[in-house]
Amino acid sequence: MTDHNNHPAPAAAPYGLPHLGAAAGAGVAHPPNVDDALSALSDAVNTLTALGTGLIGTPMTQMPYALSKLADAAEAVHRARADVAEAFTALPAPVPVALQVVPAAAPAPFVLSQTAPWVAGHLYTVLPATTLTAVPDNGGKWFSITRGRYVGLTQDPSVSSNAVMGVSNAATLKLANQTAALNHFNTALAARSVAVLG
Repeated sequence: MTDHNNHPAPAAAPYGLPHLGAAAGAGVAHPPNVDDALSALSDAVNTLTALGTGLIGTPMTQMPYALSKLADAAEAVHRARADVAEAFTALPAPVPVALQVVPAAAPAPFVLSQTAPWVAGHLYTVLPATTLTAVPDNGGKWFSITRGRYVGLTQDPSVSSNAVMGVSNAATLKLANQTAALNHFNTALAARSVAVLG
């Protein structure tokens, strides 16, 4: 290829394409780490892309040389890809870390009972013989069912709804926490306001 004064183009960058340098040559050293390997692969791909795009303006007489450079660039991409794989393979194995999993306390279970223990989370088809006591919980809202098919404390809104649905004079109250629900239920129990309704 010649310029408008019929001078040959410099050999270092024929046809206006980037010079491959060591990337196209043999004996490229393996990158020492993953970042270097990825960077080298990116450079090799960019060179290959530029050479491929440059083929569009290459005269037919210079095409064999341009295709040779393109093949060299493709080989450089292949070597850089292998270097990336080797760099990842050479990484030290991760050290297992023991994770301490602290599960959140589960909501109190739904238990339908006629006997002690008289605790939150158990629901009764008879009036509890004593006040209800606390159980571990996740800090969520609680329902105090004082009048319904069964009575007691639950965190499950559907269980609360089922206790009072279709029952005349039924009563359930959603409270901020277990302590508030216990106070509500036990106060109603002491006042003889708790009732199991058919």
